[in-house]
Amino acid sequence: MRAAARSPAAAVPQVPSYASLALFDTFPAMVWRSDVDGLCDYFNEAWLRFRGRSIAQEMGTGWSEGVHEDDLSTCLQDYMDAVQGRRTFALEYRLRRWDGQYRWILDLGQPANLPDGRFAGYIGCCYDITEQKEAGLTGRPLPKEI
Repeated sequence: MRAAARSPAAAVPQVPSYASLALFDTFPAMVWRSDVDGLCDYFNEAWLRFRGRSIAQEMGTGWSEGVHEDDLSTCLQDYMDAVQGRRTFALEYRLRRWDGQYRWILDLGQPANLPDGRFAGYIGCCYDITEQKEAGLTGRPLPKEI
């Protein structure tokens, strides 16, 4: 049996609908979604618990209010560069947790398409890597594009 050729658009996942995003509310990692301009329009329960803020506060660019001031400029620039280039990305930055403590975050983003192949924004997930950073296990910088 011969494998069917796939178009580049087929390699990019389709953007989840709001109904299917409910699945991510039970996911242990922090999950987010953005529109074509990079403005976030969804955060799962793990994200909201970590931040201790409402979804209304995090929407759009509200989430960036929690990024450490020393990381903010680079974080936003690298994020927007990826959005404009529609590239996958991996970012490390400090994000303020509900208790005011800054934690190191690994943020992975993937472009997503609508069923017709048009770019729809991003779906991403974040992991708290503070213990790994403190143990020196993440010593080399991540590439901006993965």
